[in-house]
Amino acid sequence: MFKIYLATFLLLLGSRLVAADAGKIERIGGNFSVEKIQKLPNGAFAVDFIATDGNPRFKHLRLESDNINSSLVEGATLRLSADVTSTKGNRADVAQVVVFLPGPVGPTPVWMLSRKAHRLDPPAKLLDLHAPVTDFAVF
Repeated sequence: MFKIYLATFLLLLGSRLVAADAGKIERIGGNFSVEKIQKLPNGAFAVDFIATDGNPRFKHLRLESDNINSSLVEGATLRLSADVTSTKGNRADVAQVVVFLPGPVGPTPVWMLSRKAHRLDPPAKLLDLHAPVTDFAVF
């Protein structure tokens, strides 16, 4: 369990450092529910999240990704952390998101990368950031 939280912390810390250098990405987090999941004509998925607690800076988040985890379902309320790339009022597009899905031993972090995100140099890949055998299961 400790390794899961440590891996998530390192992922979030590393992303924050890269984002700070880029000067364009803002990190947000909190409790959100999955408002809608739709398959787009180009084969990608769009996931819309809506804030459930407090008065967050962005009430609506949108992620367009090549694939999503099968445990991510409409109506699910979960904790997440995301990197915002563009905004319009209280809506934001995100470059990447870490969602904490319910698991048999506690919340399981799942990382999803936007297909519209600017690529980092070197590119960020889940398998480069973690040793899946010792961190957590890759879905």
